[in-house]
Amino acid sequence: MSPVEVEQLTAATATVSLKEQTLKIQPLKRNHTLDTFKSFKLQPHIGSEFEEGIQLRELLNAPNSDELFRDLAVYVAERNVIFFRNQDLTFEEQKEVADRLGKAAGKPSTSGLHSHPISVASDEFGEKNFPISSKLVNARSAAYGGGGSELHSRGWHSDVTFENIPSDYAVLRLREAPPAGGDTLWASAYELAEAGFATINPGPRGAPEDIGTHLSAVHPVIRTNPVTGWKGVFANKGFTKRINELSKDESDLVLNHLFQLTVQNHDLQVRFRWRKHDVAVWDNRSSYHSATTDFDADEFVRLGERAAFARRAAVLRCGVDVAAPGPRYRTACGAARAFGGFGKTQETPMVDFIISDQPSTTATPLLPGALLGDTYPLNIEARNLSVSVFRKKGKANILNNVNLAIPAGKLMAIMGSSGSGKTTLLNALAGRSGGQVTGDILFNGQDPATAFKSGLVAYVEQDDHLLPYVTMEVVESVILELGLKECADTLIGDDWRKGISGGEKRRVSVGVQLLTNPSVIFLDEPTTGLDAFNARSLIETLLNLAHKSNKTIILSIHQPRSDIFKYFDQIALLTRGGLLAYCGPPLDGVTFIKDLGFSLTEGVNGADFLVDAVSIDNSSAETEQESMENLQRIAQQWARVKPFVSFEETTSKMPSRRSESIGFFEQVSVISRRVLMNMWEDRLMQLGSFLNIVGMALVLGILNYKLDENPSAIFARQTLVYILSMFTAYFGILFLVYKLSYELKIFDRERRDNLYSVLAYLSAWLFWHVLYYSVLSVISSVILYFMVGMRASAYHFGMFTLMSILVQWAAIGFSWLFMSISRNYATASLAANLICSMMFAVGGFMIPVSSLPVYVAWMRHFTISYYALKLFALAEFKDRQFSCPAVPPNSPKQSLCNGNTILSAMEIEDPLYMPFMGILTLTGAVLLISGLLLYLLPPKGVAHAEPVWQTPEKGKEPESSVEIESSTLRAPPRITVQLNSLNFVLEPRNTKFVKAGRKTVILDRVSATFASGQLTAILGSSGAGKSTLLSLLQARAINLPVHLKSTTSGKLLHNGQELTKDVIEACTASVRQDDSHLLPSLTARETLVYAALLRLPKNWSKQRKILRAEEILVELGLKDCANTLVGSAELKGLSGGEKRRLSVGLAMLMDPSILILDEPTSGLDSASAKKMIITLESIAKTGRTIICSIHQPRSDIFPLLNRVLLLARGGQVVFEGEGSMLVPYLAEQQYHLPLLTNPADFALDVSSVDLRSNAAEEETRNRVSKLVNNWQTQQKSAATSQHSDSANRLKEALQDLSNSNKLPFAQALYVSISRSFLNLRRQPALALARIMNVFGAALITTLFFARIGLLHSDVISRIGYWQQVTGMINCGMLTCLAIFPQELLMFKFEHQDRTTSTTIFFLTYSAIEIPFDLAASVLHAVLAKYVVGLQANLGYTTLCIFACVFCGESIGMTFNTFFSKPGFSLQLMTLLFATLQQMSGLFSVSMPKFVEDLNYLSVLRYSSRILAAQEFLPSFSTGSDVMALFGFPEGDYHVVLNVVGLIICVVVYRLIAFVVLKIMFR
Repeated sequence: MSPVEVEQLTAATATVSLKEQTLKIQPLKRNHTLDTFKSFKLQPHIGSEFEEGIQLRELLNAPNSDELFRDLAVYVAERNVIFFRNQDLTFEEQKEVADRLGKAAGKPSTSGLHSHPISVASDEFGEKNFPISSKLVNARSAAYGGGGSELHSRGWHSDVTFENIPSDYAVLRLREAPPAGGDTLWASAYELAEAGFATINPGPRGAPEDIGTHLSAVHPVIRTNPVTGWKGVFANKGFTKRINELSKDESDLVLNHLFQLTVQNHDLQVRFRWRKHDVAVWDNRSSYHSATTDFDADEFVRLGERAAFARRAAVLRCGVDVAAPGPRYRTACGAARAFGGFGKTQETPMVDFIISDQPSTTATPLLPGALLGDTYPLNIEARNLSVSVFRKKGKANILNNVNLAIPAGKLMAIMGSSGSGKTTLLNALAGRSGGQVTGDILFNGQDPATAFKSGLVAYVEQDDHLLPYVTMEVVESVILELGLKECADTLIGDDWRKGISGGEKRRVSVGVQLLTNPSVIFLDEPTTGLDAFNARSLIETLLNLAHKSNKTIILSIHQPRSDIFKYFDQIALLTRGGLLAYCGPPLDGVTFIKDLGFSLTEGVNGADFLVDAVSIDNSSAETEQESMENLQRIAQQWARVKPFVSFEETTSKMPSRRSESIGFFEQVSVISRRVLMNMWEDRLMQLGSFLNIVGMALVLGILNYKLDENPSAIFARQTLVYILSMFTAYFGILFLVYKLSYELKIFDRERRDNLYSVLAYLSAWLFWHVLYYSVLSVISSVILYFMVGMRASAYHFGMFTLMSILVQWAAIGFSWLFMSISRNYATASLAANLICSMMFAVGGFMIPVSSLPVYVAWMRHFTISYYALKLFALAEFKDRQFSCPAVPPNSPKQSLCNGNTILSAMEIEDPLYMPFMGILTLTGAVLLISGLLLYLLPPKGVAHAEPVWQTPEKGKEPESSVEIESSTLRAPPRITVQLNSLNFVLEPRNTKFVKAGRKTVILDRVSATFASGQLTAILGSSGAGKSTLLSLLQARAINLPVHLKSTTSGKLLHNGQELTKDVIEACTASVRQDDSHLLPSLTARETLVYAALLRLPKNWSKQRKILRAEEILVELGLKDCANTLVGSAELKGLSGGEKRRLSVGLAMLMDPSILILDEPTSGLDSASAKKMIITLESIAKTGRTIICSIHQPRSDIFPLLNRVLLLARGGQVVFEGEGSMLVPYLAEQQYHLPLLTNPADFALDVSSVDLRSNAAEEETRNRVSKLVNNWQTQQKSAATSQHSDSANRLKEALQDLSNSNKLPFAQALYVSISRSFLNLRRQPALALARIMNVFGAALITTLFFARIGLLHSDVISRIGYWQQVTGMINCGMLTCLAIFPQELLMFKFEHQDRTTSTTIFFLTYSAIEIPFDLAASVLHAVLAKYVVGLQANLGYTTLCIFACVFCGESIGMTFNTFFSKPGFSLQLMTLLFATLQQMSGLFSVSMPKFVEDLNYLSVLRYSSRILAAQEFLPSFSTGSDVMALFGFPEGDYHVVLNVVGLIICVVVYRLIAFVVLKIMFR
């Protein structure tokens, strides 16, 4: 090429802007064709070597050579450098290898082998594209005048990056090995991003752009490798000179930092010791290398493409053959963030690297730790922050003058004992506090309100609110990073359907928030419920996310393992009372506390040391006083020395929304897919909706089958029109309110995090539900219309169907309205019932519109029934003449056969379009109001419960608890539990619609011994089957989806005997994984006292039992919160850790032979966890068998574990035996415990599968498989039990003990009733629901029916009122649904522990219910008699109302007990009630014979006949005609018969509920 051509091409090349070089990533994936050639990793993050004997020549000549080289190109790009030993490779073949690698990776066609710009006079190979040989190295040194550094650490470089088109692949082959040394180092640019010449050849030098004698180029500092799609730092000591957009001093500082990271960070390096004819192949785009020059070698350098940067590229390499990064990379990650996050540019002479000023793009979050688009950095300050709540006895402070500062890009852990205010501090900082907040909270020195509203703040709550019937809603990379790969397609699950484990739910909750890419993330105890391995993985992910993406992360944590604790950037240590004891780096905190005189034992976890120092020891008055003084001393000292850092106010305005927030239509699309998935998987609820709507059509069709055209049938058509106008909407509203009460919990959480707009969620939800209920309406219309024989016209059928659809739409709209007013189901259902009662009255059927009182007449325009009644009536009667064959032609009754006359009597004269437009407008208005309420009135923060100020009963102090037990307790029999090859397998049911699928093994050949007098801990990662195993040990059924079945095999032995389920339950007490069984409105003290009264021996006095409860309060560290309510989702009470300890206290009161605890330390701080295990060990020493699963035991807990069962994923046994033998056994397997490492953490790490990358998964699976196989082969046959107790003898001993502890029936009933009444009294919403569902409906009805006259025209109004009375059966059902499930949950817990019998629970619920029902019935009857002016006897009226309400509750009890899912029960119950009301006689005057016979089972049959006889016969001259119209018999005899039938129904309905309860809990 001539000098002129070179100059022209150089000028053209110089005009290329990096803004035009944005890389569109299409990463290549390995096809694994190279898997037949074995290789191994030299370092976790860089470098692999193929086994000796594999020749590159084989790849060149293989039939699938192209595929092999493509795989090799990707493999080199991923691992940075690959080595082949002792290669018999010619010079030409070496060139071919280099060239084919670039072609396989998709190099530009203009790029070839590179010719170095420094010419050597006589190339020994005579090649134009000569290699970089040892001679060239010497020539280059001479070209630069010598004097170079002798420190090869300064020689780190990537080949020929001074060229505009730098190198991609290089192939180096050693011709001769040096006598000594000869090592070459390679370093990973990926990890750095994750962690911070003689005659010049004018060219072209392998690419048209690589020309000229001025050796300089401009490249991105953060370069994206187009093969892998990963970012790497493209800056090296050998060539990089300057960052363009920084000053020289700044540039030198940053580049020097990057170079030092390369040299000093050995985690990103691999060293290779050369031997003769070895070959190295590496990717210059993502690696550097540095070598000593005592070698003789040839290197071919391939040219690739112009260096470019892609914002959507990933930093973490999850799912490939590299190790997952850890917190050790936090400094380097900061360097990567400085370039990749903010887009600075740079330029150098000799070789420049820049990041171009590319416009910010909306980045799809790839995975945590990656650069998830631009993050607006937020520094957070709290100045003199206090949170207080107002109580009856004055203001109580939860937090006191907390001062802290968290810079952007850092992670702070809030630590402290349970109840120290960790969650309160998080809520206050996140703007969610339910108390009064004083002091200042600043984000970048500004008011944080903008950040809260704009979605810059995310919050992971302590409880996991997730849609139960969708699979995990996180993307692939987050699934891998959080270790959720194996359960990615598993449903979330809920209380009624088994899904993923608790630990997996925890990680899903975190993953959902990671994907929102906020600036600040708050996490409330994110590691609770996670095993030690997954807890560490999660914290590593959060640390990487903070450091790499400049996010501020604040979390509360209870028991961080030692290798997590030291990596926190900051910790805030809180004491009881919300005082700040320390804030700063964690290790400095240890020094601070240690300097105050607290002794630190060598090897103790620093987190445990700190929490122990600020915990209160309630074991005695002296230790409590001492610990309180220590707390004050620590807090006061910190207040004196606190090095508080205040950030300067940022002048830039905070963004109003996240930069990468998706648009409205994309929000709707995503939410729509999720809603559809949830509906599809929740098939039971969809079946219930189908049965409810279609079933009601069938019932109405049967009861009104083929109506003729006589007056009685015409009246039946009128009542049918009324039922369709209101009942279908009413029952739809009741169910949808229940459904939304659960779904809006997730909506509220996601709305607070600004994941989407209210309109987007409402639109997506409405789309699928409107569509689904419209389809159901069409099906029901087809069934009903033709079964009844309604107007035979296609037009009128179409109108009827359209109206049915509109009624369902209106029901959906009103459901949203009620739930937007209140998220509490009891309150929302009460509002729904009252408003619907008003709709019944003003619809225009029972009371003519002209007769409505003026003060309520206007309400009709805002009801569904008013418009729906007109629509259905107009379609059926408008311009229709009925034949009426039974009516003489000239009879006055012929007017009853004219449709228009009927409409006039109903006061319906509107054209059809008027009600049509009315119901559409009403539906739209209701939805609009609902949306506005949701937007303007979001749920407030959680309120704090009012303490119940009480003291334990005073009296003479008894002897110690040990003395009490020894003198009065009869010790339960000692029982050793054995498992012999226990298996538990899940598989889909094989039906004619669904074929059997793959089996899932939950427990695999588990053999273990749980000895009496010992504490056995079950260790294992999340999903290892721990909770399943504990359930089987209790002989407890596991709730499974209907499409799954389980198979259990193996033996469960107690003292060598197989026992029945009843006997196992009799000797076993348990503590569940969650604490939902606790009654929310009892205090901790009351919960234990009532349990003590029910569970402790009957020969103990009441005072002794109460004092025993007090001892457990102290023993479990619950003294300070003894008067605090347990609390609920709406009312903040006990903390999570305090609830956990309270549950354990309930089990301790049982004094069983076997105590099983599912994660007793989850949610506890480290000090409380240690106390808990010490307590359990002391219980075991009394001869009990204690079995517990445990996730994160602190190091000084592990020696307390007598035996350990270590499980791997899939329920496979890794070890079982004495706890002291676990570490030696693992050492025998070549897994040695590192120094200062918690043995439990080590065991969990070794036995866990790392699912965050393919390579890590393969390695850890092989390790776990080896451990499992070794255990199976080494395990000796289980020793036979030394106990010779027969099953009968053991059963007799347990029965005898149970009888001695069983409280007399009357006393137990009294205690149970007093407890339930106290719980109800403190929940105003539930107490109000009990009264107002009945009395409120009566008040509403009275407003419309006040002072009904005695004229013939008033007969219909009186019938309408009595129809409202029979509707009280719905009120009873609603009350039951609001209260009974909570009571049933507590009963399940106590029944399994043999504390409460079915009879006592049944009588307790009835005893609480009856007074409320009776009082409400009396009030209703008084209003009916003296305000409405009904003629029926007050006693009969009260009896009928009470019977309807009471029977409604009985039916509710029956269905909620039999069906485990309340929503499905509600749908079936509403269908039943609709049927009963239809058969009552007030609506259907003629029914088929078999329906008449079934009607004798209905309580409404008898109540309607009693009320009609009392109302019409004495007062109306036409009373007999009314009774005849309905077919009701006359006379006192029939009244008495109906009263008897009514009473029988009341008793039988309740007995059925009792029998079902007995059967389900037998």
